[in-house]
Amino acid sequence: YFKMVKYTLLPGNQGSILKIELEQSEFGSIGLGIHFDSDYKAGLLITSRFKNVLFKNVQLSTTLGLSENPHLSFKLYQDRGLLPSLALSGKWTSFSFIDYLGGKDKIGEYRLSNLVFDLYLQSVNKQALAFGGGFQIELSGLRNNVGIDFGVDDSRYSQNYFNFFAFMKLDKWDHSFFPHSGGKVDIRAVFVTKLLVGGNLNLGEKATVLFGEYDKAIPLSKRWTLRPKAYVGLTFGEGIYISQLFIIGGQGSHYLPGMISFTGLDVAQLADRQVVGGRLRLQYRIFNKHYLLSTIDFANVKYNKSELLDFGNGAIGYGLTWGYDSFIGTVELSFMGSN
Repeated sequence: YFKMVKYTLLPGNQGSILKIELEQSEFGSIGLGIHFDSDYKAGLLITSRFKNVLFKNVQLSTTLGLSENPHLSFKLYQDRGLLPSLALSGKWTSFSFIDYLGGKDKIGEYRLSNLVFDLYLQSVNKQALAFGGGFQIELSGLRNNVGIDFGVDDSRYSQNYFNFFAFMKLDKWDHSFFPHSGGKVDIRAVFVTKLLVGGNLNLGEKATVLFGEYDKAIPLSKRWTLRPKAYVGLTFGEGIYISQLFIIGGQGSHYLPGMISFTGLDVAQLADRQVVGGRLRLQYRIFNKHYLLSTIDFANVKYNKSELLDFGNGAIGYGLTWGYDSFIGTVELSFMGSN
């Protein structure tokens, strides 16, 4: 944010006065990286952040991922702290996944594409707390590559709809990937109010989708950390909305709001309208930036809310991970399985 910082000690009546002079960077930054994981394969990642775009304190950030599963996003907003500021963002994603019958037997392969534009007000406090709300236009498509014929043109579902949404995020972790203390809260609500013209699976039903997650890091000693997490997602109203499903499986970052990492499951191995679950992770810092993590995940994913407390057929995942916090990002190697 600053390309030069100068400080001077000046004499005062009761001590010294610290004078700080800052020269703000005018351009911003551009980043280039290479990413690989077993879910989304290899890819080239290009990020940028520009400041004082159009007006003072207006920031523009962009991300472009080039791979078998590409994605593109941007965000334009003015940082005014707790004062509400207008923000505009957009995101396009396209990724393939395997469909499973009952979460076990492979029956098809599909590609999901999603384009969403958000216009909203947000407030930010010290880069740790953010909350706000607004409206969004969303266009989703699900194409059949191999498997069950959808019985529609080109074997492709498409849905276009207009939503209202609100969110609140709190991040007090002391480390982005291997926290020793602090907590994270993620709460969001989406109200699907009107289906737009153009989709072949526009159900005409209103729906409200709620999600809440709490992720805590509890220090047990200088090297040991207990990391419990709990989450719940509920859908009120009829109809299935492709991009608003809760999708369980895979590791790391995901493309849609309802995608949740789960040890021992492939991407989208489980998906439905309701979910309740959690994670218990024990983290040990071996030395310097090397970590060992043992993880147990559990979740129940159902169509009806009345079935959520029936854990007889719930998913349980378990795994052991070695992690390294390198200067180019995290490197992880995991051994995992599930029931």
